[in-house]
Amino acid sequence: MNEPQQKQALLGHHILMTNLSLFHLLLPILAFSSSYIKEVLLVSLVASLVLIIFIAKGAKNDDKPEFVSKHWQMAWRRARYLVISYVVSASVMGLGLLITATQTDPQMKKILLTTFIPVATIPTLATVILVLVLQTMTIARAKQGLVPNNKI
Repeated sequence: MNEPQQKQALLGHHILMTNLSLFHLLLPILAFSSSYIKEVLLVSLVASLVLIIFIAKGAKNDDKPEFVSKHWQMAWRRARYLVISYVVSASVMGLGLLITATQTDPQMKKILLTTFIPVATIPTLATVILVLVLQTMTIARAKQGLVPNNKI
């Protein structure tokens, strides 16, 4: 495998790893240490989706060599796991908000929200950890000039 193709193949993985590092690990930590939690998390989500769209477009580009294309497609597959985790987390949060809306006691509303918010983050957090591990293995394969072999 020549070096330019190797760099091209790694680019999709590096974009996804940057997405995970910045918008799923660093910015949420900063958000919870500031008074702008909702705003920072919203910016983080939007920026993450922009990078995921960029990866999707790169994976759809057919004028790349097979080695490069397979690595971009793997990065896109892993990015889709993130999107699915966002949907699951949003669904859990939506269910929590729906249940909270039926409560008349303000104290019970607060308890329910305090319970559902951390539970809603679990699918995304677990997916981020899984994708970090899988991406690390795939990046190592790309550096060796091998196509990705991971089924997930």
